[in-house]
Amino acid sequence: MKFDKKQSISLEVTVTDGCNCHCSYCMEGLDKICAKNPVNEDEEIRVIRNLCENWNPEKLHSLELTFWGGEPFLNFQFLDRILRETCKYEFVNYHCYTNGTLVENFRKLVNADYIESMKGGRLHIQLSYDGEPHHSIKRGDNRKLIFETARLLLKSGIEINFKPTLTYDMIPRLPEIWDSYMELYEKFGDFVYYVPTLDTTMSDDSMFEEWKKATLELAKKEFAFYKEHGRFLMDWFQRNGRARCRMDNNLHLHTDGKIYCCHGGPYAENRERFVLGTIKDVEDLVKVYESNPLDSSGTIDGCRGCGASYCVTCHVKCLAKEDGIDKWNSAVGRDESKCRFMKHFGKVAKALYFALSSRKYFIV
Repeated sequence: MKFDKKQSISLEVTVTDGCNCHCSYCMEGLDKICAKNPVNEDEEIRVIRNLCENWNPEKLHSLELTFWGGEPFLNFQFLDRILRETCKYEFVNYHCYTNGTLVENFRKLVNADYIESMKGGRLHIQLSYDGEPHHSIKRGDNRKLIFETARLLLKSGIEINFKPTLTYDMIPRLPEIWDSYMELYEKFGDFVYYVPTLDTTMSDDSMFEEWKKATLELAKKEFAFYKEHGRFLMDWFQRNGRARCRMDNNLHLHTDGKIYCCHGGPYAENRERFVLGTIKDVEDLVKVYESNPLDSSGTIDGCRGCGASYCVTCHVKCLAKEDGIDKWNSAVGRDESKCRFMKHFGKVAKALYFALSSRKYFIV
């Protein structure tokens, strides 16, 4: 990429591969349950410090440090080091995706001497909660811990949201899951949205008829919710819900010491094609960003006019199976297993918009 105007860049850091949960659909797999921390923590601190110390505000507007795992708070010591090293730089913001169950480590965070500088939107914590019955079936019954963490963070002035995953086998129970998020909304307030990620580790086209039934029921619920609250609970119904991966302004530091294009790179087939460097060889991370040959700004082939109101494309899933990084703009990694589902959801969303505008039920 070339920095021709002030823009934001994202640096992802896998704080650990280990996790204290045993979620059945996790991309990490059930075998990765013991803590595997970066072997190059000092090197990672060095390059992050250099990036901040040599920041050029004429080129770049802001830096987002995103913490991943495994479970990032399982390696709180390293997470704490990065926060301490960078919190003095006002152009740095933070995002963390966590299962939220390690409450005592969150207490350490909110009691840290730097936490005041994180308030006002600089730090955002995303808590993984799928809604019931999905969560208990796939992740175990740890809701009380997650909600305790949520209350602790909110009381401390830290921004949070809940992020669910939806597996194909749970599609028939989607209306129940929506009800569970409705209860969450009533408990925690207006920042709660139901924005599930349709699971990438499995695909089951036989669930399409169940999908049609479930989304019709969701539309009924969303109609009533919108009339009362003036917004949708399921963010998929927002008119601007089509998402584009911006992997070309992103880097990912993994526990193996390699620098990948994104978080998906270390888990992809032929993952070496996504390596842009190694942590020991890098002095200036901005040069690694600039040397990235990927460009996601072009039109996605086959997607124009598809009718989906919500969609998330993944470049990695496609590129890992293609020869040559030049496939970026032509193949662009559309996960075609989801296209049928997303196109149908677009039809349901349009019917819902019409029903709301005419103030008539479109479902009998």
